[in-house]
Amino acid sequence: MGKKFLAGLTLGSLAGLAAWTSLDDKQQSLIKAKVKATAFETMDVVTDYALNALDIADAMVHDYGENAVDKMSNITDLVKNKKDEFAGHFVSDNFDEETADLRAALKDAKDDDNDDIVIDQTQKEDK
Repeated sequence: MGKKFLAGLTLGSLAGLAAWTSLDDKQQSLIKAKVKATAFETMDVVTDYALNALDIADAMVHDYGENAVDKMSNITDLVKNKKDEFAGHFVSDNFDEETADLRAALKDAKDDDNDDIVIDQTQKEDK
C-alpha cells in the first residue's frame, strides 16, 4: 500500500508540475493570488474560532469563579493519587508475597474436589 501511495503521489506531482509549466505567467500569478487569498481567509477563520473558544472558556471561568479552578485542581489531584496507587500496586515491595498468596489460593482451589457447577450434556431432554 505504501508503494502505491508513493507512486500515486509522484505521478500526481509530475502531472501538477506539467500543468503548471504549461500555464503562462499571467495564469500562474492569478492562481498564486487565489491560493494566497484562500490561505489568508482560512487563517482568519481559524483565528476567529480560537478567539471564540478562548472567550467561552474565559466566560465559564468567570461564571463559575474560583470554584471551577478548585474543582479542577481536586479532580487532578484525585487522578494523580489513583494513578500512583495503581502504579504502586504493581511495583510494590511485597509483590512476591502477593503472588505467593495467589499461587497458594489457586493450588487450594485446584485441590478442592467439591465443584459447585457440573454441566453434563450427554443426555438430551425429551420434548
